[in-house]
Amino acid sequence: MSSDLSSGEHVDFSSVHAQKVRIGYRFTTRTSAISRVYTGPAYQYESTSGATVTALDYNKHSDGSKGSSGMLELDRQIKPNMNNPCLLDIN
Repeated sequence: MSSDLSSGEHVDFSSVHAQKVRIGYRFTTRTSAISRVYTGPAYQYESTSGATVTALDYNKHSDGSKGSSGMLELDRQIKPNMNNPCLLDIN
């Protein structure tokens, strides 16, 4: 991608490649015919490649980033029916 600045300089940006891996599970329980609750833990690891910006024959390269995170998901969903036309989804 590239752009021309208002000062007249031309700037080029390189692409960034990201990889993400997530593993986890989800446990679902139906509490009624229209309601369900689910929960589950997950672990995620993400890695991105560095990017380069070029302007006025000057190159600036940034290192990629890496990191991991853990999460816990909790959701309650009530689907619409004849008596209740609204969908409620809290997570």
